[in-house]
Amino acid sequence: LRMVLEHVHDPSALLRHALVALKPGGALCVAVPNLAAWGFGAFGKAWFPLRLPWHLSHFTPDTLARTVRASGFEVETVATKGHTNWTGYS
Repeated sequence: LRMVLEHVHDPSALLRHALVALKPGGALCVAVPNLAAWGFGAFGKAWFPLRLPWHLSHFTPDTLARTVRASGFEVETVATKGHTNWTGYS
């Protein structure tokens, strides 16, 4: 779910459906904008990844991990990756 979860009205429901759809032992990769990133602190409401009204939910690494766990998954890894092109858009 690369850059998908933030666009849906009920991220937890989507994750629960994904869990059912996976084969036993399957894995799911989720990527979302990071609300804890320095860019949000620097640009505030002008931060490009907020993308209102397209982005309906916003996550930090902690809230993403909690949401994924609450939907029935085990979280193996949470990592962050910078996107410098968002700086220019902000």
